[in-house]
Amino acid sequence: MNVIYVDELFFLNALTDYLLLLSCARLRGRALRRTRFAAAAALGGVYAVFAAIPPLSFLVSLAVKALVSLLMAWIAFGAPPELWRGWGCFLALSSAFAGAVYGISLLSGAAVRRIVRQRQNERGSKERSESARLREQDARAGERVEKRVAGVPQRLQRNGFAAKLDLRFHDAALAAL
Repeated sequence: MNVIYVDELFFLNALTDYLLLLSCARLRGRALRRTRFAAAAALGGVYAVFAAIPPLSFLVSLAVKALVSLLMAWIAFGAPPELWRGWGCFLALSSAFAGAVYGISLLSGAAVRRIVRQRQNERGSKERSESARLREQDARAGERVEKRVAGVPQRLQRNGFAAKLDLRFHDAALAAL
């Protein structure tokens, strides 16, 4: 189970949103309204916290994300036509930033390692139970073979008959299981 700290989630998302809104205003050559950017970024941080709560999983839908980003742009840039241009710039920068983060994680191998670990953990629990079952079957079959071979006379054991008998009974015991 992954542990998510609400304060870290809030501040990381709020800081990222603030820097994206600030970058968008600088790219467009607009006045920097830092308090409005901070308010919009705080909304983005609160949204991220609520979206991480499992019963509120509907918040990660595309429509809700679009509405929240539009509301953030409205708080940061004001009414139309600035709203539409600011929102478009914010979405473009957000997409570029997300692509860059994803690319860096792929280059570093962190995402690949995490996926491989998850799959190994999923398979590992299944394989552990399967291998334990197989070891138990082998042990039971081995006990049966030992009981049957113990009664073979010494003369037959010297001629290699016991080894053949052992394999035959072992294979038959495994097939019976």
